Amino acid sequence: FEPMPMLANSLRQKFTRGVTVKEMALSDHKGSIELRMPVVDGVLVTGCATVSDDASATYPAYQGVDVPMERLDDIYSGNCGFIKIDVEGREQAVLDGAVETIKRCQPRMLVELEERLSPGGLGRARAFFEPLGYRAVFVWQGQLKPIDRFSVQTMQDQSNLPSLTAALTERQRFGRYVYNF
Repeated sequence: FEPMPMLANSLRQKFTRGVTVKEMALSDHKGSIELRMPVVDGVLVTGCATVSDDASATYPAYQGVDVPMERLDDIYSGNCGFIKIDVEGREQAVLDGAVETIKRCQPRMLVELEERLSPGGLGRARAFFEPLGYRAVFVWQGQLKPIDRFSVQTMQDQSNLPSLTAALTERQRFGRYVYNF
């Protein structure tokens, strides 16, 4: 069982036109790194895969695979309208490796940030985006709210963290645990 090729092939089947799938990690430098997929209650949770030592330490076990690592700015020169970053604690490294692409294209962005996986990550992301003219928002109780209304204590209370092993169809779409900005 090789999870990366399986996941990449699944994406290629889902997005047959206009999407290029590359089996690599994005960061602020080129190289290779171990991608760690948590194992929770005997279930491989590929959606929480990470290259972050701190984030992977929050799980009881993981399965690792070495992957190439690149900077987005070095491998992509096209136009971009949307970027989603969901990298379990390595958001700033991905942003730092994509700064020229972001400046050039000014895409809409969706960045998953969790203070438990990347302490101080929200502040670093705000400092990155503000000079670029971005306005940060999040969804709370069905409404868009400005980032200055965000409370880590209330909105990232670990008692509200969704089950990692539940099927995506069983998870509340906009629950009481906020991690997308």
